[in-house]
Amino acid sequence: MNTLWGRSALNLNDVDFVYPCDGFTVITLRWLERFGFCDISDAGNLLRDAWNDDRQIAEIDGRVLMNTHGGSLSDGPTQGAGHIREAVTQLRGDAGPRQTVNATTALLGIEGLFSNSVAMLMRTDR
Repeated sequence: MNTLWGRSALNLNDVDFVYPCDGFTVITLRWLERFGFCDISDAGNLLRDAWNDDRQIAEIDGRVLMNTHGGSLSDGPTQGAGHIREAVTQLRGDAGPRQTVNATTALLGIEGLFSNSVAMLMRTDR
């Protein structure tokens, strides 16, 4: 992730949404650790602390929403297309009842953590 953060004027504090690949729990946990939300081997605790029972969503640090569309398990194995679509929908302000007000930056972890993985940041200036 040093490359992602090193090539961007943004940092983790700018992120409003995170969309880690969630095809397998271990991949989701590893993305959260690699993004820098927590130390290695601490993502389970991060998610336990972030879970909002009332809203039924993870809110990392009480503000960074995770997989606002339900994630890949709700969206089907689209190899990241669902994450990209949801990030764009949120950033455009078109998410209807899922919409988060004033969000400007999405962080995506597409696919696994092997040769086919991609991390990206999306930002709007609206």
